[in-house]
Amino acid sequence: MNNKTLLNHQADAFQYLFAGAAPNEPDFSARGWSTSHFSSPVIDFPDDGELGIQKKPLPDPDVPTGDKTAPTVTSFEPSDNSSGVEVGSNITLTFSEDIQAGSGTITIRVDSSRGTIFESFDVSSSDNLTFSGSTLTINPTFDLDPETHYYVVLGRGSVEDLAGNDYAGTKTYDFTTEAGSDTDAPLVIDFSPADDSGNVAVGTNITLTFNEAIQAGSGTIEIHVDSPTGTVIESFDAATSSNLNFSGSTLTIDPTSDLANETHYYVTIGTDAVHDLAGNSYAGTTEYDFTTETAPDPVSWDPVSGHGLLNIDAMLEAATGQSIADAPLYGDGYDSWDWGLNDIQAPDAWQAGYTGEGIVVAVIDTGVLYTHSDLDANMWVNSGEIAGDGIDNDGNGYIDDVYGYDFINNDGDPIDDHGHGTHVAGIIAGEDDGTGVTGVAYDASIMAVKVLSSSGSGSFAAVADGIIYAVDNGADVINMSLGAYGAYSSDVYNAVSYALDHGVIVCMASGNDYETSPTYPGILAQTLGGIAVGAVNSSNVVASFSNDAGDTDPYDFVVAPGVSIYSSYYTGGYASMSGTSMATPYVAGAAALLLSAEADFASIWTVEELENILTNSADFLGTSALAASTGTESELGAASSANDFGLSTEAEFLGLVDAGIGHGNGVNAELPAGLTGALDFLLDGHEGVASKIQAALAHHFELGTEAYFHGLVDAAGNGNDAEQVGLTGVLDFVLDGQEVFAV
Repeated sequence: MNNKTLLNHQADAFQYLFAGAAPNEPDFSARGWSTSHFSSPVIDFPDDGELGIQKKPLPDPDVPTGDKTAPTVTSFEPSDNSSGVEVGSNITLTFSEDIQAGSGTITIRVDSSRGTIFESFDVSSSDNLTFSGSTLTINPTFDLDPETHYYVVLGRGSVEDLAGNDYAGTKTYDFTTEAGSDTDAPLVIDFSPADDSGNVAVGTNITLTFNEAIQAGSGTIEIHVDSPTGTVIESFDAATSSNLNFSGSTLTIDPTSDLANETHYYVTIGTDAVHDLAGNSYAGTTEYDFTTETAPDPVSWDPVSGHGLLNIDAMLEAATGQSIADAPLYGDGYDSWDWGLNDIQAPDAWQAGYTGEGIVVAVIDTGVLYTHSDLDANMWVNSGEIAGDGIDNDGNGYIDDVYGYDFINNDGDPIDDHGHGTHVAGIIAGEDDGTGVTGVAYDASIMAVKVLSSSGSGSFAAVADGIIYAVDNGADVINMSLGAYGAYSSDVYNAVSYALDHGVIVCMASGNDYETSPTYPGILAQTLGGIAVGAVNSSNVVASFSNDAGDTDPYDFVVAPGVSIYSSYYTGGYASMSGTSMATPYVAGAAALLLSAEADFASIWTVEELENILTNSADFLGTSALAASTGTESELGAASSANDFGLSTEAEFLGLVDAGIGHGNGVNAELPAGLTGALDFLLDGHEGVASKIQAALAHHFELGTEAYFHGLVDAAGNGNDAEQVGLTGVLDFVLDGQEVFAV
């Protein structure tokens, strides 16, 4: 199979790849390509219990065997090319054998087989078509018009016999209706959006449905603002405009551009603009009005932190339309192991009664220690499986998959032999038992899906299989704290697409590569769907290792706690780990809370809408970031002219301490040589010049209600001149003993 190692967990507790750039990390960067999940052979068990190919089913006695003959029409009523047909007639076709609906359409057209559609019927769903034995009856919705030449057109594949052979005879039959004196004007029976309605989407088309087939006249149809005689924003010539579509009894108006928000519009139908097929002009109501929706709040987006910090309180308020009260801080607040829960306001959800109960979260990872005292009561259990009997009791293709499945060893025991998956599971759904760790959604269930080995690596084929397994066995949310930067797998792409199509929320780590875009599969959130997640520290500063959202149009990317996160471990105890792997389960837990907040959300909203509720409610970090200005030119010149760095007044060097650590060890500082008129700095491992300092500070030094410390190092790279400051909203620099400010 030759599935080379491609994927690694996204954490740094033991100096693994993607874990904060530790110097002694092993290199897992080799790329390999996996075989397709979707091409795997399927072997079934016959009734006698022996391995083999599934027995061929007995033929249905009602279906002729070996029938390759297409059905033909033996009679058409009214007769083909007849005249004087009553306008209220049904149309009946009798075939040479029993028939059934296929998958095409049958249309009634005017004047020719390509003429105006009087009515169109979907054979698989239309109530106007009756298939009975060898007869098809067409019952038009409205009476036909007098003295009109009609064509009945059988679309390709619309009729087939019981063996599945498509009708292959004459596809078109015609007749002319009797003479009459139709003087009744057509009437509108439905207007969409509804007349005098509000909150109409600005991209909406306008549809008028009449009581009979219609055609374009010679008048105009207009859209006005504020009144029927107000400013005309669009005028359409009924006879020539491509923005008007006359089809059967329906007129669709497609405005050239989207309408404006919060605007009262009137649609007016001019004299002679609409006729029925007998030439009678529309004479009903000539004006309809509606008001468009309020303009949505502008989407906040930052190329580093995306939509910002996960905010469960705001997410639930957006979802429920109810105010969510603030709860007391959990544990010891922001200074405890529980800081991540308080940072994303999870206690507010619990106080409101939302705990993830009834929601299944699949942890696609290194497995889970399902006997851990903080997880055992919250493990998903496959109720259709009997543990240890060696039989696939529930028939899902997997033997003894009681808590999930192991795609590394191909057995039903997804036990964690690494630690990463157990740590992730605790962040999502650690039990609220007063000890150890409490998960974001502490009443949710964890489905263990092992796709990474004891070394924390695995193949794309295993990951794809794990995703499909999770979806097919009832997961509501999938957590993938794994990735391979710059890689691609069609297997994983198709599997994630499968999950999204089935309404599953997919949360993916952005990766720990110090890159400006997410790893794979996290980057799929840009184009396919799902949520990508970056990491912040307890000061809500984006961690240096965390891959950025990228300088793209907004998509579902948020950040969450991912530095020094305390959770369950595969030894049965607990451990502190860092990485976007730790941030991702905070978002997966939030998704479980969102789904538990209203039992029917998933059936009302699409998965994309659920993702948008979660991400668009995040606390935007970019707007609160420091606007970087390092004082006046004279202040900097005076401060640097006599400093110990020995640089001229035109060349200043600022070596900033690690923002993710928050103390002045200066380990990342370096002294560049030969600079003139440029400010060179190393910020959390990112080097830049003076022109980039504003963006760097805005992305990495986020100030809120807490006091933060960022000092300057000296020429030797030591933080001796740094000092703790109690400032709020101001970043204080100490440059060789002299204080300057960024405000």
